[in-house]
Amino acid sequence: MSSEISPEVREFLKASIPAHEHLEVLLLMSREPKPWTAQDISAELAMPLEAIKDVMTHLWRIKLLETRSMGERQFGFAYVPAHPQVEARGCP
Repeated sequence: MSSEISPEVREFLKASIPAHEHLEVLLLMSREPKPWTAQDISAELAMPLEAIKDVMTHLWRIKLLETRSMGERQFGFAYVPAHPQVEARGCP
């Protein structure tokens, strides 16, 4: 398998991922398929909590994250590649 990113995935990333913080969060979440809270990611990446909340909201809106229950009255987000061009390439 080639390590080169296909033009379709490259175009998707250009159109959907506005900043490197978004890509950092996406890569972290795709490596560890579990529900994550904004607090977890903020601590893991040493980034401000409010920025992480904005990033996760954006990724949820473009259907790269879904909400998951983490117990009573708590939820997190998990990575789910809803876009065929992303899923087909195993990207992020």
